[in-house]
Amino acid sequence: MLGAPMMAHWITLLADPFILVASLGGGAAVLVLAALGKPAKEQRAEEEPEARPALDDDAFYENFYLHTPDPKDIAVRLRRLYAGQLGPPWDKVRPKDNVAEVYDLDFDTPRSSPPFLAA
Repeated sequence: MLGAPMMAHWITLLADPFILVASLGGGAAVLVLAALGKPAKEQRAEEEPEARPALDDDAFYENFYLHTPDPKDIAVRLRRLYAGQLGPPWDKVRPKDNVAEVYDLDFDTPRSSPPFLAA
C-alpha cells in the first residue's frame, strides 16, 4: 500500500491539468496511430476474407480442390493452420490468398544452417 507522502505526490501529479491531458491524450494518440499505421495491403487482406461467406471443410474442398490431385486432408489441414495462426478472418482463406506477399514474408531466400547442424 502507498504511504501518505507517496499518495499525496500522485494526487498532486494527476491534479496537474497538463499532466492529465498529456497522459490521456497520449494514450488516444497511440491508438489512433496504431489504427492508421497498418499498411493498406494488410488491411485489405483482412477485410476481404471477413466479407466472404463461410465454408465448411467439405464445401471448401469441393469449390477449390475437387478437380486437383491435392488430397482433401492436406487442403483442410492447411486451411485450419492459417486460421489457427492468423486469426478469425483467415478461416475464410482461399487458394488465391497469399499470406507471404501480404505480410512480406520471404520464403525464397536460403537460410544458413543453425550452428548445431554445421559440420
